[in-house]
Amino acid sequence: MATDHNPEEVELPRVLRIEPSSQCNLTCTHCPTGTVEMSRTIMKEEVFIEILETIKKNKFEVVVLYHGGEPLMNKNFFKMASSIRTYLPSAFIKTVSNGMILNARNVEKLIQSDLDLIEFSLDGESSEHSDQIRRNSSSERIVENIKYLLASLHNKSSKLKVAIATTQFIQEGQQFPLNSPRTPDWLKSFFGDEVTYKPTYAVRWPHMKILNKSSNNGSEKIYDLITDPASLDKNKCDHTVDTITVRANGDVVPCCYDLTSKLVLGNILSKSLVDIWNSSKYYELRQSFETKKYKSICNTCAVVRPPVYLLPRPNTV
Repeated sequence: MATDHNPEEVELPRVLRIEPSSQCNLTCTHCPTGTVEMSRTIMKEEVFIEILETIKKNKFEVVVLYHGGEPLMNKNFFKMASSIRTYLPSAFIKTVSNGMILNARNVEKLIQSDLDLIEFSLDGESSEHSDQIRRNSSSERIVENIKYLLASLHNKSSKLKVAIATTQFIQEGQQFPLNSPRTPDWLKSFFGDEVTYKPTYAVRWPHMKILNKSSNNGSEKIYDLITDPASLDKNKCDHTVDTITVRANGDVVPCCYDLTSKLVLGNILSKSLVDIWNSSKYYELRQSFETKKYKSICNTCAVVRPPVYLLPRPNTV
């Protein structure tokens, strides 16, 4: 039932995003999780139980077990995935991982959890470049972990698919409009056609810090910011219509871009997901795009505002 303050009752969307862990073992230079200090946690069972109760009553088409942290840091991750599959046998269920803590033991659990897709992140133009960007990572170790997973999937004839998401950076003097980013050769040399590649350009996320790098000359900024001068503001955001996101502590935020809970719309432990979705806060958020009077982090989000690209400074990353 809609709340008293929302004139339009809206059914829950087709996509549910769940964050098993807001903690991460990396501090990537191009991600709010790695650049903004805030309280982070592992999703407790009581939060997941509330989400599962909603899943039992609503036929979500897609469930994404990922938001800002590393999902595999949650020891109950595999149980969570299997429980969702029990109630949503036809849904597409995926997760995203940095691959650092993938190992033989959890590869077996991963296969048994009945996921459809796992996406790993490896960035930049080389293995060394990826490690500079993705601080505390080892691309060599990650590649070996993914290769082990691929071999296991082949041996067990599993339906689980593997994708590599790779963030690439624009170069000095690059002209707008940008051509589509390409998948770097170093990734293709490791994985060939065994995986699907998802290259994207690095943009400034809403609410992130542009880190400094210490050097002999003090502290120097890692990235410059560049905007396409021809880009225009938009009056629509599909994320607030097609997806609903529950963070590890139960907070509901507008979308996958709010990694630092700047716009909390409710908490599942105190209010049902249906009532949060149909609250006046959500209604006002959806209406704000039509007038282009963006709220909070939406005002710096590349979905509705002109994208701001990260241009690496020389000899920084």
